[in-house]
Amino acid sequence: MSELKQDQVYTDGLKALQKRMELMYNNKEHSDTVFIIKKHKFYVSRQLIGVASKKLDAIMKENFTYHNKHITLHAVKCEESFSVILKYMYGLDMNFGELKMEVLCRVIQLAETYQLEQFSKDLQCYLSKHDQFNIDSLAVLLNTARNFNLEELYKKLKVFAFQHAEDFVKHESIVHVSYEVLTDLVKSDYFFVPELDILKAVLNWHVEMNTKEETCIDENQDMTSDAGSVVSDISTASTNMKPIENNTEEEYQDIEQEEIEEKDEDNTMKTEAEISEQKLKCSELMKSFSENVLKSLLLHVRTKQLSWFDIAPLHETNLFQKYKHVLRDIKLFSQTNDTRRKYEPVPCQSSNEDETVTKAVTDLVATDGPSNATLELNDIKKMFILINPELSDLGMYKANESHTIADLKWTVRAELRDVKKNNVYVDYVKMYLECTSDQQSDWECTIECQVSLIPRYVFLCPNKVFPLQIMKFSKDESSQCLGELHGDRFWFDYFFKIKNNRSEFDCEVVFKWISVNKK
Repeated sequence: MSELKQDQVYTDGLKALQKRMELMYNNKEHSDTVFIIKKHKFYVSRQLIGVASKKLDAIMKENFTYHNKHITLHAVKCEESFSVILKYMYGLDMNFGELKMEVLCRVIQLAETYQLEQFSKDLQCYLSKHDQFNIDSLAVLLNTARNFNLEELYKKLKVFAFQHAEDFVKHESIVHVSYEVLTDLVKSDYFFVPELDILKAVLNWHVEMNTKEETCIDENQDMTSDAGSVVSDISTASTNMKPIENNTEEEYQDIEQEEIEEKDEDNTMKTEAEISEQKLKCSELMKSFSENVLKSLLLHVRTKQLSWFDIAPLHETNLFQKYKHVLRDIKLFSQTNDTRRKYEPVPCQSSNEDETVTKAVTDLVATDGPSNATLELNDIKKMFILINPELSDLGMYKANESHTIADLKWTVRAELRDVKKNNVYVDYVKMYLECTSDQQSDWECTIECQVSLIPRYVFLCPNKVFPLQIMKFSKDESSQCLGELHGDRFWFDYFFKIKNNRSEFDCEVVFKWISVNKK
């Protein structure tokens, strides 16, 4: 009778192997190569590292010699991040939760650099699940999410940045966000902070970018920095400089000393001239590039939200002295009248990331309106000129025309008074929005809108912005109050003007969305 065979797979060998790897990790006695990060030494097995990473294998083959087993990795800036990469290559267990967020983000970058694809994917997956953030690590997280196309994480981080914009714009790490991230923030309506703070942040970011690029040039390294991935184009230009050929002593053993000196002298003169010329070209290219980067950012700074009183204190700073040639050119800035607004969490989002509808309103439309209700999510902006037929800045103002949106006619009116408050006269303006229809059938309309008063001269006074409002109109209720503002005695003088023997002022109404139900 034949003996019955029973398969049994022995798996404890992996555990034993991992224990041996723990003993070998960063162990000088069991190493044949030393990686140097700044002043820190990592002792590794060349064969093990070469099998794990083709990139590091190529670096070791290029730099390794039996006389010198030390290889300096200039591109690696964080020793702790590199130690995590080595632990992965040695098959050791790691707790990602114990790593600082900045370290974790640098590990992802190194994993990509050294072609550790699976490790990089695992790290990105872990990072994408985060939903609790803090200001200190926000910049590096935004850069990482944007760089590796972690879209869901990037959206969550942007929301956090919008909700904490006032703190983030003044945080020291704001100068380390990438160019793409900074652009996404400053161009958004939801980056709700004083425009002067945004301008300062942009200028300080630009100073930091130039400083890092100059450092990289001095060190003759690639121009890669957190100041923006766009510097890669300039990096390419700088790294195209021809290298200086260094000859070893062994190659010249049999050559006469006089001949060596002559050739060295000729080569030195030639290479010095080449280097000088290419440094000049690189410097000019860098300057042009730097100016273009700044101009592209200033296009999103809304100077119409700045008054002369806001800008005046800036004149006394070193920042203004450095950039006064740019700040005086108003054409470089955004000419939009759009105002920034606070971000409010919303579960229902349109295709445009900056156009949202609150759940409460969505429910109202779904339950209150008929099946033929229409919802417009695009921002619709309309300008109105309000006129007082009397030659006075006080009294009733009415728009000189109406605008038709969704088959409804829209117009505005205002009431301006000066009232005595606490023994002081103040200006008081109350704005109304009116909606009418030429159709006889019943209708109902729900909107979200915001009105802004536009000053005569943008640098004397910023726009006066009323709070964002959600309002409901119908055939029987065609007028709603947009809100009211109070100001010191003559603040309204910045807005009204005398034209054709009558007083008038300008305002803009932004319809964030409109829902119309026709019965």
